[in-house]
Amino acid sequence: MNELILHSKNLPTTIEDLSKFALIGREKMTAVRAEIRAIDKLGLAEEVRQQKLDEAQMISEAVLDAEVKIGTLTTEIPKATNSGANQYQSACTTSVSDKQKSKSETIRDLGFTPKQVERFEKLAKYPEIVEQAKAEARENDDIVSRSFVLEKIRTVEREQRREEIQTAQPKPITGKYSVIYADPPWRYEFAETKSRAIENQYPTMLLEDIKSIQVPCEDNSILFLWATAPKLEEAMQVMTAWGFTYRTCAIWDKEKIGMGYWFRGQHELLLVGVKGRFSTPSPESRVSSVHREPRVKHSKKPDYYYSIIESMFPNGSYLELFARQKYNDRWEVWGNQI
Repeated sequence: MNELILHSKNLPTTIEDLSKFALIGREKMTAVRAEIRAIDKLGLAEEVRQQKLDEAQMISEAVLDAEVKIGTLTTEIPKATNSGANQYQSACTTSVSDKQKSKSETIRDLGFTPKQVERFEKLAKYPEIVEQAKAEARENDDIVSRSFVLEKIRTVEREQRREEIQTAQPKPITGKYSVIYADPPWRYEFAETKSRAIENQYPTMLLEDIKSIQVPCEDNSILFLWATAPKLEEAMQVMTAWGFTYRTCAIWDKEKIGMGYWFRGQHELLLVGVKGRFSTPSPESRVSSVHREPRVKHSKKPDYYYSIIESMFPNGSYLELFARQKYNDRWEVWGNQI
């Protein structure tokens, strides 16, 4: 234990020694935590517990410092090596055995998993948060943990992401279009957890702001409007505000249940509305109203719907509002998630 405490003020310099230090430190932390639990169970003197707590705090902080340093070093290692010399080799290196190891080889030899190293590199990216977490733990007579620090980092990154997407401005819409496809960024009153909030993915909008958008559609046009079950009434209001009349809807069965306060949502609705005179698709282009395809990343809709819209109306001029991708060059897109 004395060796570990001494190293807490003067960490090893090589990645190999740092790795041994961190691994041994974690084992010692497990033992010290068990001792503290035993002290609490036996009701031993507070001085005994405080002494053991001080020891645990010192070890945990030292191990975190070592992991930060490991993360700093691993970020500098190339993912793969070339067959010849590279910038990471010494200029005088000639032996094949002296070639720089790839990152995966180094991680394997150090005894860590790629996931562990990913966490070390995250710690190294935010050293100030590591220090804040250490200070906060001491103030609360607690032992700082890597998971506690990583959660604080995730909170900061979520806030940064929100700021980035809130400040992104979509380009102006030009021209007029006969086929409008829209997936509005509905704002929900509740989120299960802050980490699941939609604003972590893209900026949401108030209903009145969505309704006020001036859609550049032709006098005779069609609207395909996505709506979740809780937002069906609002979607109908949007359709009317944009000048379209509801005609029908289709269902996307995501094949996986999601969140929900009444039912665990497994589907979304694609509402169809028309403006002016707009002909229905030819019989051979009419598909089932239900499409089954597993959901993937947040809010991403199946490419299937682009293809059936193009098949239904092959001569249309296509505009997607609130776009998060550009399906192909036939589509004009508007949104700040691209």
